[in-house]
Amino acid sequence: MAYENILAETRGRVGLATLNRPKALNALNDALMNELGDALAKFGQPEIKLGIIPGAGGTQRLPRAVGKAKAMDLVLTGRMMDAAEAERSGLVSRVVSADKLLEEALAAAAQIAEFSLPSVMMAKEAVNRAYESPLAEGMLFERRVFHALFATEDQKEGMAAFVEKRKPKFKHR
Repeated sequence: MAYENILAETRGRVGLATLNRPKALNALNDALMNELGDALAKFGQPEIKLGIIPGAGGTQRLPRAVGKAKAMDLVLTGRMMDAAEAERSGLVSRVVSADKLLEEALAAAAQIAEFSLPSVMMAKEAVNRAYESPLAEGMLFERRVFHALFATEDQKEGMAAFVEKRKPKFKHR
């Protein structure tokens, strides 16, 4: 847990990443620590070409994100994948053009910000745990969080708004 990127994954915040940098700087480790990645360049693990391996979690996170076969291909060959392949592989959630990047990122952030903060934080934690836990343990965690959220004011407001066919006014508690 000494790496900053591991700490970033466990913080109770939701992050949005827009990756619009020279292709050499779009390291997979950066992309893997973000919930939403908007990619424009190429991604890869080129360390094998330098006589080393990824040293910030790439060999551990990449198989969880794209599967063992794709990870093995990228790590052993140093091959770069383009944004479309990264999206198909599940490495990034969406790809947008450079001229729409900021607009799309802000729209996604605004949409998430409209929801109840406790439920957003718990949803993030539950999805992150899916990668770290056996299925039975993850299901138990999800069920406990689901029931715990019924004790929040936002759950009551959300359900009332649904029944009354109106937009909820969350207080984030």
